[in-house]
Amino acid sequence: MHYQNRRNFIFAAFLLLCSYIVIFIITLYPYQFEIHKIQIRELFFPGWGESGIFDVTRNIILFAPLGLIAAWLFRVLKISIRRMYLYVFLLAFATSYFIEVVQLTLQSRYPSFIDVISNSLGAVLGSFGFHVLFGDVLMSLSDFTKNRHRKAMFTAAAVLIINVVTLSWMTGILTSFMNWNDSFPLLVGNEQTANRPW
Repeated sequence: MHYQNRRNFIFAAFLLLCSYIVIFIITLYPYQFEIHKIQIRELFFPGWGESGIFDVTRNIILFAPLGLIAAWLFRVLKISIRRMYLYVFLLAFATSYFIEVVQLTLQSRYPSFIDVISNSLGAVLGSFGFHVLFGDVLMSLSDFTKNRHRKAMFTAAAVLIINVVTLSWMTGILTSFMNWNDSFPLLVGNEQTANRPW
């Protein structure tokens, strides 16, 4: 492998790993795994679950960066465009299916085959976005700057921004106060009893 292609491969593989970490952090929250009796059929078909249009949209957005980065990795490996779409779909499908099976051990999560489909669609849309918008830009990133350290910082910063925005948005959704019980007021010190130390 040519030196430039090797560097692009390492960057793309690192960014793909970062994308996986963000996806696992978001999809496996609250991390309270309980191994209980899982039926064999649940491993092969986790069920349709309770996915609405909001969940489908969120899943597509979550997996789009994975598809974009995977498409860049496959482009560095000089894989044809048709195979690239197939590989991105299979990669996203396998990842999403693994996540849904692991979610069987989380009582607060509901595995859904619709999530698998929407996650795979999001990755394919991300790879399509790479092909249409960024394919030539990312492959010629070395022409953008002659300094490899600046190139690494530029690439890492772009992925970091994408991942932080996605993680912040998803965390904000997961930690909303929509189910807050009004009988439990937020207190600072002993506000309810008026026994203030100040």
